[in-house]
Amino acid sequence: MFDHGDHETIHERMIAVSEWQGVIRDIRLYELARQLSQNDGHLIPA
Repeated sequence: MFDHGDHETIHERMIAVSEWQGVIRDIRLYELARQLSQNDGHLIPA
């Protein structure tokens, strides 16, 4: 019924998704910092 290999595959996919979400978060933070630096510390609404 339960295949240990399937569990490992699911776990690896969850790790990959988590890492990808971390990359996206880092990019958003970088863009936010770039906007702040270009606008004298003020955010301009999109």
